[in-house]
Amino acid sequence: MKETKNRSNHITGGRKNRRQRILMQRRLMLAGILLAVAVAVVLMVCYFLGVFDHSAKVSTLTLREDGTVMCEEVTDFDADYYDKSELKHFAQEEIAAYNEEYGSQAVKLKKLKVKDGSVYMRTEYADWTHYSRFNGVDMFLGTVAEAQEAGFDFSDSFVKVKDGAKGDSVSAEKILEDGTRQILVIRENITVALEKKIRYLSDESTTVTDAEHVTISQADGNEDATSLTYIIYEK
Repeated sequence: MKETKNRSNHITGGRKNRRQRILMQRRLMLAGILLAVAVAVVLMVCYFLGVFDHSAKVSTLTLREDGTVMCEEVTDFDADYYDKSELKHFAQEEIAAYNEEYGSQAVKLKKLKVKDGSVYMRTEYADWTHYSRFNGVDMFLGTVAEAQEAGFDFSDSFVKVKDGAKGDSVSAEKILEDGTRQILVIRENITVALEKKIRYLSDESTTVTDAEHVTISQADGNEDATSLTYIIYEK
C-alpha cells in the first residue's frame, strides 16, 4: 500500500510539474507576442515621425548601383510667393507631362516637405538620361572611352582621391590609359553621392567630403555659374 501511494504521489507530482512548465511556456509566449507588438508600434510611430528618414541637408544627387538616380533638392521656401500645395501640384504636373512622353516610370516624386523656411523635394529617375533631360542638365555617365567618343576632351586639371580626400595632381593622359573606368561628367552645382569610391576628379570647384561624396560649387559662390566636372570612380 505504501509503495502504491508513493507511486501515485510521484505521478501526481509529475503532472503538476508538467502543468507548471506548460503555463510558464504560455506566459513566455504571451510576453514575447506583447513585446513584438510593442516594438512594431514603436517602429511605426518612428516611421511616421521620420526618425528613420535620412534626408539630405543639402541638394544631393545619388547615383545608385542599379542605374536609378535619386535627387534630393533643398532650397529656400518663400511663403509670400507660393505654398506647399501649389509647389507640389506644379511638380506633379511637370512630372506627369514628362512621363506621358517618356514612360510612366521615368520620373517619380517621392517626397516633398516644407520645414524651417526650406523645402525638401525627393525625386527618383529611371536612369541618368531622364535626370539630364528632365532638369536640363549637361550630364554623361559611362566609361572613360565612351566619354571620349561622346566628345569630352578631358582638358581639366585632375587630382587623385585617396582616403576620402584630394591628393596629388594627375594628368589626363594617366586617366585615359584605362578606358574601362567609370566616369560621371556633369555641369551642375550639387553634391554628388556615388555608391563607389572616387578615384580621380576635376580639381576646380570640387570639395571631397568622403570617399564616395563630392560637392561641386563655384569658388565665388555664384550659383548661376557652372563648370563641367569629371568624376572617375571604381567599377
